[in-house]
Amino acid sequence: MGMSGLLKRCISALLMLLFAAAGTVCAFASDSRPDLSLLRNCGRIYAYSTDSSAYFYGFDGSMLYSARVLPDDCIRYVNAGGTVRAVSHDNDHAYALFSTGNQYSCLSMNMNDGSCFTEALYSGERIYAKSFCAADDEMFVMLFGRTFSYVQGKRGGQTYRYAPDCNIKCLFTNDDNAYLETTRGDVYRIGEGNMTFCLKLDEALEYTNAGAGYLYSKYDALVSLDGSKRRVLKQKQAAISEDVIFSLSNTGLTVNGVTESFASPLLLAASGGKAAVLENDYSCSIVSADGENNDSEQGGGALDTPDIKDGIVRGISSGTTVAAFKRAFPSASDIFSADGVLVSSGDIKTGYKALIGGSYYPIAVFGDLGGSAEINSTDINALGNMLAEQRLPEGVYFAASDLNGDGSVDTRDLVLLMKLAK
Repeated sequence: MGMSGLLKRCISALLMLLFAAAGTVCAFASDSRPDLSLLRNCGRIYAYSTDSSAYFYGFDGSMLYSARVLPDDCIRYVNAGGTVRAVSHDNDHAYALFSTGNQYSCLSMNMNDGSCFTEALYSGERIYAKSFCAADDEMFVMLFGRTFSYVQGKRGGQTYRYAPDCNIKCLFTNDDNAYLETTRGDVYRIGEGNMTFCLKLDEALEYTNAGAGYLYSKYDALVSLDGSKRRVLKQKQAAISEDVIFSLSNTGLTVNGVTESFASPLLLAASGGKAAVLENDYSCSIVSADGENNDSEQGGGALDTPDIKDGIVRGISSGTTVAAFKRAFPSASDIFSADGVLVSSGDIKTGYKALIGGSYYPIAVFGDLGGSAEINSTDINALGNMLAEQRLPEGVYFAASDLNGDGSVDTRDLVLLMKLAK
């Protein structure tokens, strides 16, 4: 390390000590690529993805940290002057809910100019301080009522109350809008005293921000906040930007059917058609979607939902469970195996049939040519042999083989199948 680099690190460390000692509200922004190792101080790191920017952020003790990684690089940190209990983010600000005694306040840090603002929110012991959010100049906290918990919103001198008819599980922000999720999985958009129902989630799962208008549940599915779209991915993390899906496993990032390896990926954020991957050593890599790969490739591309075409249910990814299928396709009352046996659990297989509106529709799972619910060398050999012999699969198996959705089955589908195989 050169003398100038060592000097910069010493100055940064000294500034952090001064902030902590003085209890003042200050911020720091780097003109060059930020040193994300500052995030090591955080007990937990979060990702926030929007159409305009992407962030990794967290807190430790009295310090709030936020690093913008897309479209540019900027890291800011601030001493809240009290014990930080929870953090939140919107498109341009990082927020900290902090306490001094029984007084709870919100610190807002502008990620563009570094300005900070503090507002008192609540004084007392009825607050649930582990979940909080802020959006459109309104700060939201969870409070315990006599029967159920409720949300209190504060906007300037105005206070609002949001009270569904059951307890509240958590608060979160997405695309500059605030939401609450109940213990029944009901999600409402909240703000200025209004509470609008959006969709119902699986209350047993934990969902995280996955881009503007989307949430992701670990090893399950990407869902839209309007309830219209669902994509089962079975990956560690996922995010969507400009209709491109980025999915992160323990070993790499997949987009448009192509996987880039990472030794130890920690967190994923996306914006502007690009993904930022934070690794365990706190290095950050930016990955762009390959413009030559179109949206029809199953490793990524535009978000698809199940539909019925030519009498076949299509748009089903390998690893989709019966329960997930029914959530994504509410009109399906029952699922049956190819032998006509009622199936209530496990993964959907090509050849299964869904009872929809009194009619039975065969289901095509992308790449599952053998009806095993897995994509492996057996499927690759089967399709390769058929193409070599110039014969094609029929019916639901043709639909399962048409991986790029162009209405034909050829060597391009075989290439995609090899990428999807386990």
